[in-house]
Amino acid sequence: MRRNLLICFIIQFIGWCILTFSDYLDEKDYCNFNTAVIRMVPLICVVLYTIFRKWIYKYNLPGVKSVAKLCFSWLIYEIIFGISFYMLLNEGLWIVPQATGGWENFLNGVEYIVFAFEIGIFPVAWCILLEATIGIVRLIKARKCKTDESQN
Repeated sequence: MRRNLLICFIIQFIGWCILTFSDYLDEKDYCNFNTAVIRMVPLICVVLYTIFRKWIYKYNLPGVKSVAKLCFSWLIYEIIFGISFYMLLNEGLWIVPQATGGWENFLNGVEYIVFAFEIGIFPVAWCILLEATIGIVRLIKARKCKTDESQN
């Protein structure tokens, strides 16, 4: 389980670093792809989970308990990162200085909260949906094999 917690921490940290870098580029007017980053990083997390799920669970079938632990630790890390980074941003202590003043900047920094919700909700929902689907398919196959054996 420690490995799963470490994986959650590393993926969360990398996602927040990508968001911070794109926000830096946005604030310096180099390019404006912050919205794309907010949408793409959760999808990248979903794809990475789908690809590496056997490695995460050590080639065993994940049970409800292990999936729940993984999802819970993912959400806890997201709450910690989201609240702490947003508080630093609101206090002006964040590494990326935010533009202030004017009517167009009153929501500056809201992308950090939106990112926290999206990277928190989408990967967890995908994990639960994927593992539930795989579990149901395996259960149906096991019952079918059992009924085929009993008929022979």
